[in-house]
Amino acid sequence: MKPYITNAEVNGKYILPYQMEGAGINYETIESAICDTCIIAYSMPKSQSLKSAWELRIYFNNNMCIDFSSAFTNIGGWQEFGSLNMKFTHKATSVNMKSNETYTYTEIDDFCIEDIKSLIYVDGDLFSECGIIFTNKNGQEFIIAAGVSPGSVTVKIPLCISEFQPEMEYETYKKVKLNLLYNYKKEFLGKNGNPPEK
Repeated sequence: MKPYITNAEVNGKYILPYQMEGAGINYETIESAICDTCIIAYSMPKSQSLKSAWELRIYFNNNMCIDFSSAFTNIGGWQEFGSLNMKFTHKATSVNMKSNETYTYTEIDDFCIEDIKSLIYVDGDLFSECGIIFTNKNGQEFIIAAGVSPGSVTVKIPLCISEFQPEMEYETYKKVKLNLLYNYKKEFLGKNGNPPEK
């Protein structure tokens, strides 16, 4: 996946979609692959934190892992903005990121996912898919979003809210069901625009 993108302009507007790869996952299958599973742990390099991580892996109880990072995109002039990258793998085929000299591995009480939403930022000529929200049956949220530093992500988990530092003020983002993203992008571009991905 590209860490820096330069060709995001569509009809004078900038669309920054998720970059997803691995395990046959795409916009149409991500929800069915993850809903009703549980997040059981996360890992990252010891030098990084939930506030700002460049390598973050989330572990699920169905043997799936997601590696999160962000891409930064030129949106005109010297301006850049972040969007979320997700690489899907299975434990048996993924690189070991469990506790060792380099990585921390933190188990959490099973966070069983009932709902998934996209965290998007829309402002003027910019539409960015810059985060994802997993919600459990108690309404608690596990959020991964593009961070302030290029390439990084920031994480909000229950009982650890203070670490979370997304690129923009959290109140300025919108939460959107994944199956509605395409329609949001279509509306953003207007009647003559076609979103780059569904």
